[in-house]
Amino acid sequence: EDPGPPIIGETLTESDLEGRIVVWVFWGIESQKCRDGLNKLSQVKALLRESDDIVIVGSHMHDTPKDLGERLAELSCTFTVFDHFVPECAELPENSIGKLPLICLFDESGKLTARGTPDEIVRQLPDAFRKRIEARARQGFRYSPMEEAVVSEEMAHAKPYFEPERAWKTGFLYLEHLAENEEYEFASDAQILSGQLQILIYDELERLEELAKLRPGEAAYRLRLLRRNLRELEADEDAGELWTELLERRGVAAMLSVYTQLEELKNAVKRREIRPLRMRAAVGEILSTLSHLSRSPQYDEMLRAEAAFLLQLAEEMIDRRGSRTWGS
Repeated sequence: EDPGPPIIGETLTESDLEGRIVVWVFWGIESQKCRDGLNKLSQVKALLRESDDIVIVGSHMHDTPKDLGERLAELSCTFTVFDHFVPECAELPENSIGKLPLICLFDESGKLTARGTPDEIVRQLPDAFRKRIEARARQGFRYSPMEEAVVSEEMAHAKPYFEPERAWKTGFLYLEHLAENEEYEFASDAQILSGQLQILIYDELERLEELAKLRPGEAAYRLRLLRRNLRELEADEDAGELWTELLERRGVAAMLSVYTQLEELKNAVKRREIRPLRMRAAVGEILSTLSHLSRSPQYDEMLRAEAAFLLQLAEEMIDRRGSRTWGS
């Protein structure tokens, strides 16, 4: 689907939306209710800053005045707005355009999960983030550039070298060996893949840098895992600079410890190496730390909010499913 050029904001492609929570607002500038809803979403966008988790997109559905772009700028619109574009996945009822503003909420897979007014959708955003955090926690927050790379069949054999649990230097040396082998039929493919993976690694570092503005504890935890992959690679120098900046921030080391405890507890449960009494004690220790971090005025607002969010998530998971949650 081609939405055409945006009225305001950056041009978006399907790849910009993949793997993210998407909030799509349908509205018209002549309606006060729509303008109020737009302000609410702009506030959400400001709170999230450049979070990689969410993309807010708008579609203007009323008659389009010539000065619409200027008026949007006056409203401090901070996200992309298209002119009369309705993606098929929004599945809008025929009479819905007469009931603006209307917002559709999509999950990371592009599935429509909710449709409603700005107030209704904004109330659902915390739950959408909670599910994303929960999924990440189960996966261990690990990353591999192969997850994003375009890999030909001839280069598929290189994938194991870049698994999240491995140091990737061996993989790059392997691709370098193939690229320099004049007798190897797919030498150019190896060289292209190597360059692509390096670009993706730097892209991930940029994402972590932006994530640090919103959730510094998670950014530090993911960065520590990534640095194990980057050992002896040039990219680790940039990763090291970000690591130093994060640890200089008050409270980040404590949050890093919480993420580590959660991961160790989850792995211990999977291996059946922890007894129920010890598990309850470990969970209690984690909850106590999060409670302190979320309330202490010595930590910055974003870190306190992250701790409070994790605390709420942990308490709800324990209430809902008991201690088995961390091993699921």
